[in-house]
Amino acid sequence: MPYGSEWRAQCKIFHNDLNINDVAKLRPLQKAEATLTLQQLAESLEQYYDHVRRYSSAVILSSVFGVHGATFGDPNIQRLYHAQHEFEKILEPGATPPVDIFPILKYLPDFLPPWRKWALSIRAEQRAIYFDLLGKV
Repeated sequence: MPYGSEWRAQCKIFHNDLNINDVAKLRPLQKAEATLTLQQLAESLEQYYDHVRRYSSAVILSSVFGVHGATFGDPNIQRLYHAQHEFEKILEPGATPPVDIFPILKYLPDFLPPWRKWALSIRAEQRAIYFDLLGKV
């Protein structure tokens, strides 16, 4: 988001929601998710990577959207990781041309740059996830 009045308004909202007192209220939620993660690790240590990934996503889902992701296979967690994986692929060096260095590339017609359609599909997937979760709030 470019710096301006909308950016300042968004920043103010985040500062109000993420101040030290409000963040401290999330500790019980984090503790509950950590406890579940420890239980899952004790039951199936070989899946430790998925358990830790579930924990980080579940804390965000619970604190921001009020949605619980009890397992790594939870559809919301899977959707989040899929969208994140696609986003990471488009950010890899060489995956897209350096549009920031050569701004003229922004003005190519939509049918020419394949990376634009790719980026727009990733954006659509991310927005669908977040607006779907927001609608459940």
